[in-house]
Amino acid sequence: MSKFYNTPNKEITDTEGNKHWISPSVSVDALVIVGEQVLVVKRSEAMSNAGLWCLPCGFMDWNECPHFACIRELLEETGIDIRELNPINSDSHRPHALNGTALQFEFRLQGIPTVNINTEECVDYKWISLNDLDSLEWAFFHDELITYFL
Repeated sequence: MSKFYNTPNKEITDTEGNKHWISPSVSVDALVIVGEQVLVVKRSEAMSNAGLWCLPCGFMDWNECPHFACIRELLEETGIDIRELNPINSDSHRPHALNGTALQFEFRLQGIPTVNINTEECVDYKWISLNDLDSLEWAFFHDELITYFL
């Protein structure tokens, strides 16, 4: 068991140049929805899958619950501080990369919040509708995730 806990997250590049994480960690994805639009962020050069779009997301810290991890990641990447969330797949999960698990949490808001991008992790953000998903290049299959849950 100690080998599992000591295994670090490791970024690898596959034969097509796509970056993935080998990790025993669980990641969280924040689906922030206002009306018919979803908040997406463009990853910075410092991050894996640089230049691609995705939902605000990240890995849980050691001894952190998934709900708080999602709140923390959303706050870190976008400056949005949300305390109420709704797990949208509490009895299922999807693969994050080559191994590991991602949990998704939904935030349905009445109005568009102020977004303050963390430029170390993200370089841009958009509110996007389902009709416009194909206009962006995606990381982590988040376009499919958005389509699935909306």
